[in-house]
This record gives sequence, C-alpha cells and structure tokens, in this order.
Amino acid sequence: MTSRFRGEAGRSLFSPFALGLRVVLCCLLALLLFDAACYLRYRRVTSQPAPRRPFLVPVRHVPPETLRRLGWLETRPESSFVRFETAKQSGVVRVGCVGDSFTYGVEVGPEEDFPSVLQRLFRARGYPRVEVLNFSSGWYGFQQAYILWDEVARRFGLDYVVLGPRTFFSERDTTFDHSAPATIYYQHARRILDGEGLRLIDVVGEDFASRSAAYRRFIPYWRYLRYDSRAPAFLACLLPRGWTLRNPFYYRSDPHAEAVILYARLISQMAQVGAEVILGYYSPMLVDVSGRIPDRGFYSTRLMETFGFPYMAPRGHHSPLGNRVLAEQYFAILTGRRRISLPLVRIDSPLPGPASSRRPPHRGLHEYARFGVGREGGEAWRFVPMLRDPA
Repeated sequence: MTSRFRGEAGRSLFSPFALGLRVVLCCLLALLLFDAACYLRYRRVTSQPAPRRPFLVPVRHVPPETLRRLGWLETRPESSFVRFETAKQSGVVRVGCVGDSFTYGVEVGPEEDFPSVLQRLFRARGYPRVEVLNFSSGWYGFQQAYILWDEVARRFGLDYVVLGPRTFFSERDTTFDHSAPATIYYQHARRILDGEGLRLIDVVGEDFASRSAAYRRFIPYWRYLRYDSRAPAFLACLLPRGWTLRNPFYYRSDPHAEAVILYARLISQMAQVGAEVILGYYSPMLVDVSGRIPDRGFYSTRLMETFGFPYMAPRGHHSPLGNRVLAEQYFAILTGRRRISLPLVRIDSPLPGPASSRRPPHRGLHEYARFGVGREGGEAWRFVPMLRDPA
C-alpha cells in the first residue's frame, strides 16, 4: 500500500502537466532575474545627482504644496508675477499670460519675453492702466500651467487670461515626469479624466531624492502604473537606450485623444471663473480643442508663426524679434484691432552667380566721424543677452 502510493506520487511529479508547469515557472523566474538585472542597470543610468541649489526653493505668492505639484518654477523675467502684489489697484486691467518656455522667455533677456514686450506696447500706445503678468516656466505642459493658474494666478484679479502659443503637448500632459527616460528629475502632479469631471493626482515624495526614488520603483505605485502614459520602470529597463514604450496598463487607450478632452475641460473651467480666456495657438490640434469649449468667456484664434532668422533663437524658441511679432498679435486681439502691421523683416538671399573680383575699399574706423548698427531708415537694433549658459 505504501510502495504503491509512493509510486503513484512519484509518477505524478513527472506528468506532462507538472513538467509544463515547472518549465513555465523556471522561465518566469529567469525572466524576473533578467528583468531585475536590467532594472539595476536602469537605476544607474537614470540616477541624477541632487540639484546644486535647494530643490523647490520658496517663491513669493506660491504655497509650498503648489510648488511640489508644479515640480519646479522659474521667475526670472521682469514680467513675472512675483514682482506684483496680489491685490490690483482700482481702475487697473490685468492680463495674465499662462504658458511654457515660449511664454516664459527662454533664450532671451529678462525683458524680452513676449509678456514684457506686450506690457511696453500697451504703455507706448496709450494704455497706461494695463498690467501684464507672466505666469509660466520653462518646460511646462498645460497640466502644470493650469495648476499655476488655479492655485496662484486666480488670486491676482485677472481680467484676461492669455494662453499659448505652445504649452499644449500631449506627451507632457499625460505623464508625471516628461523628462523621462533621459532623466528622472521633474515629477509633477497631473489631472486625469474622472467621468464627466477631472481628478488631481499628486506625486509621491516630499524632496528630490524621495520623489525620484518613488517614480523609479521596480514595483510602481498604483497611481504611476495606472495614470502615467510612460512605461513603468520594470518595462522601461528592458528597452534599448533611446526607445520608448507606451504604458500597457494606462487607463486610456489613446493618450492623445485623452489630452484633447483634458484641454477642453481645463480651459472650460478657466473660462467659467470670470476672466476672459484668449487662446492663441500655432498647433492645428487646438482646433479640435476649441470646438469643445463653450463660446462664453472664451476666444481662440490661429496665430501667424514665424520661422528662422531673425525670429528664432538657436535652440528653437522665439528671439526678441519673434516675441515682438507674437506680442503684436496678442495686442491686436486684446484691443480688438482687426488690421495690424507686424514688424516683419525680409532678408533676401544673394542671387546665384560668380563673386565679384573687385575688393571693397579698406578704411580704418578712425577715418569715420561716427558709425552705428541698425536698419537703414529705421530704429536701431537693441542688443540683448540670448543665452545665459556658457556652454
């Protein structure tokens, strides 16, 4: 009886089903070990040194909780809201420009962002009681721009909210860290679709180290696994460098379509507060967004986009002249002017042909009484710092 039982038990261990199960378990264990080894390498590659300056430094008018949700905030431009009081004076009309690096003024001087240029246009053209405030920061998506408006800008008594010309990037607005996978650095909160409404989801961690570690966990937090369009770390570590993978566990099948709905709902909420919302945009995608927003308190228009020299800075943002063209367009929209004269510069290419053999006359500068640089018959150019980084 005992020997017979042992024989049947021994044969059952080697049955086809048991053998198949053991093979599957061994394969899963090998895959897990391989994934863990790749994950350790992924951690080393994506590890970032702590910032040289304190992480999330205090900013005037911005609560600490808002700073944690934004991830970072820069306030260098002269038009930044930190240089204004929250309470406006009687009779003043306030325009708040909300956006990303194109609004912030990356690659130009602190007085050459388009909100600063727009402020000068109002003063020079007979609108001394208009104040233009800059609520933006470099590398923002509209999720962060909305948080800055919702938790800070609304307290400034804005009469008009200006959006655009960029800011709307679906790849930034459907993740908690759009710097990944190149770096794991800029975690920020985001809103998700929740039935007919929206729900705000915060990031995990209070400081740089804890936020970064939480985002790169091998076993991810549910909020990152479910509501981040980027693949979690245990999948991202298996990809070759430079490759990306959409999160297969994401709560929506089409992140781009989700972003369109998000934008429409967020802008609709902005328009319901009381200030007039003006959306000027370059991207054709915003046509679909505008069609979903009620007309009350909202106006949208396609802007004329400028390219190349002298309108673009080396890294693709607007130059001072590009910001002037943009400010002129917003000025026309805000003041109701249908026809405007944009300060466009035409630079003709030299005609093809053999170079002249004659050499221009050479004269030393000491032979001239004076000299200058500028447009012939027009105002002189202003020279402004374009890049702060020596590299």
